Amino acid sequence: QNRKLKIFSAKKITIPDNITFISYDLNSDNLMKILRGNKFDVNCPTLFIAEGLIPYLHSSSISQLFHEIKQCQSIVRFVMDYRFKTFLQNRTGKIIKRWRNKFNNQGENYITFFTMEEAEDLFKNNGFRVYSNINTADIWRKYTKRIPVPNDLLNISAIISGEKQAGH
Repeated sequence: QNRKLKIFSAKKITIPDNITFISYDLNSDNLMKILRGNKFDVNCPTLFIAEGLIPYLHSSSISQLFHEIKQCQSIVRFVMDYRFKTFLQNRTGKIIKRWRNKFNNQGENYITFFTMEEAEDLFKNNGFRVYSNINTADIWRKYTKRIPVPNDLLNISAIISGEKQAGH
């Protein structure tokens, strides 16, 4: 989080008072304890963003993350990106080879992969209503009009979002 804050500072980007960057270790820390120690109010509507995180976690850590964020008493929205299982099977794409080499050289190996249906089941089984589940190619088509979609982007990842349902 400190790296992000340094980048914002260097670019003279002001962080609103209602946004807090908190670092914690999913394997050893309790998220709610860390949040409460940073003046987090469990009664306020909250958006949790797990960007570039889920592929590196074992399923038990993902389950623990869902369990902890569901402890909030108010509206909880959750957004995460994930890698497709087909990412493992695509060995020819240039982008995929570059990603694999870069992350493997840094000791950051992907652990967890989902199909789009499995990601939706993960949300639903943890008491979240799915708002959207959109793959990289569809995001590319929607927001980047200047060049065609590279074939490699079709089987890499997606972003899913949802909200905690009442009673969970």
